[in-house]
Amino acid sequence: MQLFGIAVVPTMQGMEAQRQTDTFAVQSEGELFYWYSQDLVTTGPGTVTEELMNVAISKFPSLDIDKQHLLHCTLYYCNTPGPDKEYEQELFKNHANRLILRNLYWDTEGNSVASCSLPQEFFALYKSNRLPHVSLTKNRNIEWADLGEKVRRWEKQTELELSEQGIQIQKLNWITQTNPAVHLQSGEDS
Repeated sequence: MQLFGIAVVPTMQGMEAQRQTDTFAVQSEGELFYWYSQDLVTTGPGTVTEELMNVAISKFPSLDIDKQHLLHCTLYYCNTPGPDKEYEQELFKNHANRLILRNLYWDTEGNSVASCSLPQEFFALYKSNRLPHVSLTKNRNIEWADLGEKVRRWEKQTELELSEQGIQIQKLNWITQTNPAVHLQSGEDS
């Protein structure tokens, strides 16, 4: 199903196979850098993606959150221009298209992130020095990449230590379906 871009998603009528069609064009004057991720399935009402965004919105009702933001767990950012063909082959032949969203963290500054566990099959594919996570919201004073460092720190602390710093935690332990993805980023944006 992965090769054909099909995902099984929950709907009000039960599980349903739906085609994923997230394709975008990138225009750049400079070099293109590739990064690879497991994107959470976004199709259908009641998906984990929709529920996760609803939880984030309930924590930050005053923030303008783009509910169409593609939630993902970044596996690898290639620091040299162009694709990593060997990595892509491994990514797309892997069939463990799921993540476990463990904990949702949020602070008083508008940042929220879910820590996640990767299936054993992804350990060799995960090439980040950050803890696996799915970023939900951020304030304007930080970059998306900074949330990885925050979740790494927060995962090491007790609930008491977190609450003393104004950081809240909600246990999730949600299993979600994902699709492997290749993203392009202009060298001008990095």
